[in-house]
Amino acid sequence: MKKIIQLEKLDQSSVTDKILDNLTKLNTRINGLQITKIQTGQIGKGYRGTFGTESDPEWPLSKSNQTGTRFIDQHVTFETPFRKTPKVITAIYSIDASENTGLRITAQPVPGSITPEGFDIRYDTWYNAIIYGVSVIWIAYVEE
Repeated sequence: MKKIIQLEKLDQSSVTDKILDNLTKLNTRINGLQITKIQTGQIGKGYRGTFGTESDPEWPLSKSNQTGTRFIDQHVTFETPFRKTPKVITAIYSIDASENTGLRITAQPVPGSITPEGFDIRYDTWYNAIIYGVSVIWIAYVEE
């Protein structure tokens, strides 16, 4: 009840000034908040093709006669483009590999490939590892 009495004692310009002051403070608080936009997905590739659907003769990670570094790239397109370039995190969640060799594999964004529309992921192995297939989850996010 005190607040009602106090408002009645203020003239219209004072009330308007108070409202504008409160709106300015609220706007400052809203602008200080960070809004994060996130997209996630999964992707996979292997000697049988994407998610094992068809043969991929270009799959170099299963070549047992090679002992150096071998890699192949795959493109990811975001469902909705970001307003600016996001950060991307990848994690391997499935691997099909030979039990007779060491397990060596990475799956990460290709440096410089991340754009607001998508990115390239590189599957990489080395030495005598034989990788038949790999599946990856990814998270792309941007703080605005």
